[in-house]
Amino acid sequence: MASSSDLLSKGIERLHSGQFQDAEQFFRQALKAEPDNLSAFKHLGQALAASGKFAEAVDILRKAHQRDPNDLPILVDLAAALRTQNLVDEAIAYYQKALQIQPEFAQLHLNLGALHRAKGNWNEALAVYQQALKTWPFLAWAHYEMAKVFEAQRKLNDTIACVCVLPSTFV
Repeated sequence: MASSSDLLSKGIERLHSGQFQDAEQFFRQALKAEPDNLSAFKHLGQALAASGKFAEAVDILRKAHQRDPNDLPILVDLAAALRTQNLVDEAIAYYQKALQIQPEFAQLHLNLGALHRAKGNWNEALAVYQQALKTWPFLAWAHYEMAKVFEAQRKLNDTIACVCVLPSTFV
């Protein structure tokens, strides 16, 4: 029988080549060989999400999170999987925790802001986008998302101000 590290390596290879079902099987075998293998849990969750099996991905990623509550990729993957299941408040909580670990991670700000915007939490969305811009002042996507928040609030001058800083290739 192959070792869990060999199974994990094969699974990662399949995951990266887009063979998600094969990857899933290798990760499940790795977990049978080594039931507490955090990497196997993490990658199995990724393979399940990539296959569109989001509910199962959430379950697996929760188990991974229990094993390492401060693992940034697990937090991000779990938040994304929760988002697909319309568990928005829970996804927000995981993105917030991820930002505590790595506050300069711009994509996390964008993801969190999008969730707040979708819920109509305008002030929270703006605060998150503004925080992203403190780290990355020329982050065009944050300006664009802020413009969408202002547009939803019918604040035309603020919308225009955000759009005016976008590079011409963006709009």
